[in-house]
Amino acid sequence: MYMLNQKSGSNRSLKIRLNSFILILISLIVLGGTDDTILARRQLYIIFVYLVYILYLSVKSRRGFLKIDKTCFALYALLFAIHAGGLFYSIDLVLTVRFTIYLLIYMICRECLLTQEDYRFFLTSIQAISFLLSLSIILSAILGNHFVNMFSFWLTNRERVLLDIRYGQYSGLVGDRAFASMAMFTGIVAMMGRFIAFKRIRSFEIVESISMLIALFLTGKRITLLMITCCLIVSVFITGSQKARLSVIRMIGIGAIAILVSYFFVPRAQIILSRFILALGDTSYNGRTQFWNIGIFMFRQKPLLGWGMGSFVEYNRIFGTGIRQYAHNMYIQMLAETGIIGFSMYTVFFAYNLYLVIKRIKNGPPNDPFFLHILFFSLFIQLGFLIYGMTGYPYYNLQQGVLYFIVCGVPYVKMFKSAS
Repeated sequence: MYMLNQKSGSNRSLKIRLNSFILILISLIVLGGTDDTILARRQLYIIFVYLVYILYLSVKSRRGFLKIDKTCFALYALLFAIHAGGLFYSIDLVLTVRFTIYLLIYMICRECLLTQEDYRFFLTSIQAISFLLSLSIILSAILGNHFVNMFSFWLTNRERVLLDIRYGQYSGLVGDRAFASMAMFTGIVAMMGRFIAFKRIRSFEIVESISMLIALFLTGKRITLLMITCCLIVSVFITGSQKARLSVIRMIGIGAIAILVSYFFVPRAQIILSRFILALGDTSYNGRTQFWNIGIFMFRQKPLLGWGMGSFVEYNRIFGTGIRQYAHNMYIQMLAETGIIGFSMYTVFFAYNLYLVIKRIKNGPPNDPFFLHILFFSLFIQLGFLIYGMTGYPYYNLQQGVLYFIVCGVPYVKMFKSAS
């Protein structure tokens, strides 16, 4: 009996270590930027390992991922039909396969195959990695071109990073300022969720938050500030606790401190902050309207079913601007690629997941701050995903898409009591 217990304990310990290792890798992937870094170049392999692993868990689980809630089966089937149809008439088959992987991850996560403990470890990893990345962004602002020389072994596209530095925008070890801003947003909302859930802010968390906010300013991307602002506003409305609302006020104070520290102590921060405040040098719409017009034109040609998932990039190269580029508006691109039918289904899909997490927060466990933390994180990531879709393409990006579908599984996680 002792040997059996020892073997069982050993297997459990191995499973915990394997879970932790894979979740750390996934954390690095969703924060790691584009192909401009060594790790990001291998992101597809890591995502594939993750998918195989959770498929293995689904087979071993008692429920099995094939036992899908009947209320959602029709939506799954229709979305899969859109993606599968894209294999036959979409110009870009790689994206079609990627979207199908998204839905597989969502279905499996939705079947509670990631535990509350897994999500907690996932958030801890995200907070730690985001903090380290924020330090690298600040360091790149201080050192400038010398930073690129120091980390040339990690940055595989030095020209992109050097160009950003030349324009006074910094990405650190992420390698791209847009992805750096999303990495900082992810880390910040992970901290925000903890502040609201636990109704207190620890001193080292204040330091981490200020560092990530400063790094966010240094990326020069304003859409992420809008995303954070919307998350704060929504959290005030759905949080019933007065202490939680006070935590939100404290977070606003931390943001003000980060602005002051950036302005007086970080080189070139004055220029970037002036751009935020005075709306000078706004690049949110520069050059993007032409992509939007192409997407609208595609939709008008095939309004019912569209051109097929992932077809915009190639269509734009052949018949549009002559370059391979996304529409920089997730919704217009979905209209062009899936028509009004597919777009309506995706709208229902996004709204349904948002509704579920808000409902779970309102009816959730008041005495389990750990679970409330991961619920708020899911809410904030979903909100950020939908807002960023107005000027970006998060659904078409591997890291942001994977993160979105992982957090959509949070409302289905079974609660267990934890000591704070």
